[in-house]
Amino acid sequence: MCDTTTADTHAVTPRALGLTTVIAAVLAAAACGSGGDDPKPFGQRQTFPSGITVEITQPQPAKTEGVLPEPDTRAVVAEITVVNNRQEVYDTNQLQTIATADGRVANGVLIEGTSLTRPSLPAGQKVTYKEAWMVPTRQSVPFRLQVSTSFGERPLFFEGEA
Repeated sequence: MCDTTTADTHAVTPRALGLTTVIAAVLAAAACGSGGDDPKPFGQRQTFPSGITVEITQPQPAKTEGVLPEPDTRAVVAEITVVNNRQEVYDTNQLQTIATADGRVANGVLIEGTSLTRPSLPAGQKVTYKEAWMVPTRQSVPFRLQVSTSFGERPLFFEGEA
């Protein structure tokens, strides 16, 4: 198991925290192995050893109404379904996604229908929510999502075109 413990960030600026999060994710992926040896297509379910099951729909174009900072970017949105097969409650806020579009980081974006917070999930229950990402091109490109839990498990990967 990989140790993904993070440092106390109370005295860090939001910009530095964002950069630190990206760097930590890259270092964790390098230290734990890419996990990319068995990526699954969007729409297929995958289950972590801890019992958390994840399914992500194929990302679709999203309405952005002036949200995107650059004219050549676009947003895509996908539904993420999480099933808690564990014996205890799982806080879905601890499930993290890192997106890449054509090998470049695709930052998350808040659009209508998405949220920064998600519910706690009782044992045996499931929840579906939406997440959106900025894609730095207008063309359809390879799109990949890395999904991690807070348990230090090897990440899951979903991929396709977006």
